[in-house]
Amino acid sequence: MPNYIVNMEKTDGKYHEVHDTSCGHLPDSNNQKWIGPHPTCHTAVIAANKMGFSPADGCNWCSPACHNG
Repeated sequence: MPNYIVNMEKTDGKYHEVHDTSCGHLPDSNNQKWIGPHPTCHTAVIAANKMGFSPADGCNWCSPACHNG
């Protein structure tokens, strides 16, 4: 099961991007918040939103199925 983090800073001032920890496009480590293991990027995005990182969006590179913006 993949592990996920959320970027604590909004990308382009719009979204908090959710990344699989194996992504090649992770934010700086000081901007990462651990979300944990999730079966899909969809549940990771939901978790990020519940943690207060709203609106959350999947990374275009590692979570394209959850990328909206």
